[in-house]
Amino acid sequence: HQELFFVLAYLGFMINLFNMLPVPPLDGGRVTAAVSPWIWMPGIIGLAGWIVYDLATGTTPWMLMVLLVYAWPRVSATLKGRQRFHAYYAIGRVASVSIGAAYLALGLLLLAGFLLMSSHLASF
Repeated sequence: HQELFFVLAYLGFMINLFNMLPVPPLDGGRVTAAVSPWIWMPGIIGLAGWIVYDLATGTTPWMLMVLLVYAWPRVSATLKGRQRFHAYYAIGRVASVSIGAAYLALGLLLLAGFLLMSSHLASF
């Protein structure tokens, strides 16, 4: 019944969910590159949409804009093929599927914890 612990758990889930976004240089970007670098495109589009939404609501999302500017050259170079055949991307199919499944499971677990803490904090 210590509200501080619920707030800390909420922040921990939120930070980890953000870090799981499929955008390089975040951890989610590194993990999804092992599955397929093409997963970065929905991540980049989602990040751009988040920026547009924040700007439309009167918020200036500086951190998100820096992340997008930093990620775009890597995404562009990899998807155009200049880096796609680098040894980093050469992993087996079983490993790729296993990594993808673990990534999705962790994301769902973090989302469940985040939503649970959100509803619990709303009751305070």
